[in-house]
Amino acid sequence: MNTTLKLPFYAKFAFIAVGFFALICTMYVGKHIIVPLLYATVFAILLNPFVNFLVNKKINRKLAISIAVLFIQ
Repeated sequence: MNTTLKLPFYAKFAFIAVGFFALICTMYVGKHIIVPLLYATVFAILLNPFVNFLVNKKINRKLAISIAVLFIQ
């Protein structure tokens, strides 16, 4: 049984507007958590080739990560 719910335009618009408002409020409240996580993700992606290079040179992965982190400071 395939039943689809047909909503009028104003109901769809209200759902989208409330959802967009909730997303913006969540991003505003969580900016002190989201921004550092984004920066950490970018740094991890950028340092990954250097860590892989050190691991290929027979250095322990934990030590390679530590060297990479100390190298960027």
